[in-house]
Amino acid sequence: MKINKNILLMIPILSILIICFTITGNNSNADHKNVWHKGSPKVLIRKWGWSTGYIKHNYTGKPTYTKSNIAFGKDYGGNPLNMLYDIHKKQIGGGIPDSAVASSNPHYKYIGHNYYLLKSSAVPTKNHSAMYYEFGDNFGSRGFPGITELIKVHDKNHIYMWSFYSNKPKNNKLNSKKSYEGYFIYNNKQK
Repeated sequence: MKINKNILLMIPILSILIICFTITGNNSNADHKNVWHKGSPKVLIRKWGWSTGYIKHNYTGKPTYTKSNIAFGKDYGGNPLNMLYDIHKKQIGGGIPDSAVASSNPHYKYIGHNYYLLKSSAVPTKNHSAMYYEFGDNFGSRGFPGITELIKVHDKNHIYMWSFYSNKPKNNKLNSKKSYEGYFIYNNKQK
């Protein structure tokens, strides 16, 4: 009789433990902190991609605009295309010839507080793994630069991005020279 009472008391406790483990543990979609993963962060992969608003400039006395676009996918992402527009917001040039290649072979790492590191175009060579180019703007085996981006996910539709550059391939710190790439917005109404 006493054993049956103990079993009856244990059932609710075990049920609570199983529910807690299901909710907090065993989340296969969670990004583990400070671990490199192949591809782009799932939170950034969207149907149409991300873009900045128009940024007004005054080059050589002529007002112009720039706008950056970036997409993330399972096998690409991390290098914004910069487009140039005239005063009427008609595209007149821009883009980076190597952008498609410089965004290949992405790897990312979640570093906490909604920040991600994303590196791409780190093409493995005979002497070095892809991770050798993790923090460098040195050129990989095919002659294309490696890109390392720091991305902050502000919310599901807004991200901030910075680029890191270093002429020291073995520099594995966040104190490399950086440039602000922009405030990117996801617009699911794009066509």
